[in-house]
Amino acid sequence: METQQAREYYNSFGPAVAYVEIENKKGDIEIGTAYHVGEGVFVTARHVVDVRKIKKIGTVKNVMSGPEENGSYTVTAFAGELNIVSGPFFHSDENVDLACFMVDRKDLPAIPLGGHLDDWLGDEMVLHSTLILGYPRIPMSGGVNLFAAIAEVNTVVDKYTGGHPHFILSCMARGGFSGGVSINEYGFAMGVIVESLINDHAPAELGYFAVISVEPIYTMLSELEIMPECVKEMWYNDDGTNLWDKDYTVDIPEDNDEPF
Repeated sequence: METQQAREYYNSFGPAVAYVEIENKKGDIEIGTAYHVGEGVFVTARHVVDVRKIKKIGTVKNVMSGPEENGSYTVTAFAGELNIVSGPFFHSDENVDLACFMVDRKDLPAIPLGGHLDDWLGDEMVLHSTLILGYPRIPMSGGVNLFAAIAEVNTVVDKYTGGHPHFILSCMARGGFSGGVSINEYGFAMGVIVESLINDHAPAELGYFAVISVEPIYTMLSELEIMPECVKEMWYNDDGTNLWDKDYTVDIPEDNDEPF
């Protein structure tokens, strides 16, 4: 991914990435990340919001339009604090580190989810570059900072926990990235940043940076019946049914012993 393209995605999608300040079960204050997929729906990692208390959620980057002929930009939506109006909700499989919630603002840009479902996913994305957005804590910083990095996809793994493909990226894992987004060269979210894969309780920074793929995000939003229309729109069939409708079924021909 060239720097200019990454900058364009940063400017377009940065306002959709929120920090989540929480009080964990030990009483410590921590920061995680969530991102907007449309109609006020945010997705994140389960462990970010499965906590004692969510203290504050907000964005730090204004939504801008432009440039105009004179080179100026206009703020169309200001960054600021968000309020949860519904949720958080969790993926039905507790081993899948995903959650979502709805906020009181729908004027933020939506980050489109990719169409790479589990069964279709091989190693096609390996060595492709990706833009990572999240809120890792930066020592001695006076505020909350949106952190951006360009990384490569190194491999795709099937964990023995979690049940879905995970992308391993060439970025140093840090606390605070959890719940953040990895955006590929085509401008689609590859999934949700969930964890650092480590051995023997080693520091997170020594682990592998893992992103769970998109299919369980679709499944979660479908089961909870809060999937935004902008997410569903690319999955409609010619007959008007949608792959992510809860009652959607696929007709599978019965076995027939008769010769062709």
